[in-house]
Amino acid sequence: LQVAQGAGDEAGRGRALGQALAAAERTTRVVEQLLTLARLEHHAWRESAAAFDLHEVAREAIAGRADQAGAKRIALSLEGAAKTFATGHEGLAAIALGNLLDNAIRYSPPDSAVMVAVSREGKHACVRVRDEGPGIPKGRREAVLRRFTRLDDSGEEGSGLGLSIVSRIAELHGTPLALADAPAGRGLEATLRFPVT
Repeated sequence: LQVAQGAGDEAGRGRALGQALAAAERTTRVVEQLLTLARLEHHAWRESAAAFDLHEVAREAIAGRADQAGAKRIALSLEGAAKTFATGHEGLAAIALGNLLDNAIRYSPPDSAVMVAVSREGKHACVRVRDEGPGIPKGRREAVLRRFTRLDDSGEEGSGLGLSIVSRIAELHGTPLALADAPAGRGLEATLRFPVT
């Protein structure tokens, strides 16, 4: 903002204001994620755990990121049956899936695809997010689930909190977040499982 104040022309002022706005948005995301972690640590979510439609949560998460994906020409798709119910906290499931989609879109190259698949597997309702990005090496998958850990060579901005929040939400629902190579051999597949009662 100080740079914008001292800019000698409109173009310089506009660039500086754009950078200030981007910094404010990054800060907001980090604060929101830290608040989410704090709420998870205090188990406040348990009071409102109930049955919810995992397919609908996935549909809404995809719809909310259509513009973000469109800017990179990334095709978003959703597979699986509607009315796939899980038990837990719908809001936390939406946060977890949203973080996985944000990462998939951020790290996927332009003109690629991100697929979300919802299914019922035994006593669990599952949601998988597959992308066509660089993936995460097997030796780094455990590390990236810790807070403030990022892949040094990613070249992408981030706080290193997204996957740690997803991991914590998965643990609170009884199963760990699973990271694997995408079936096509290119990209990452992240799987969340929620109990079914």
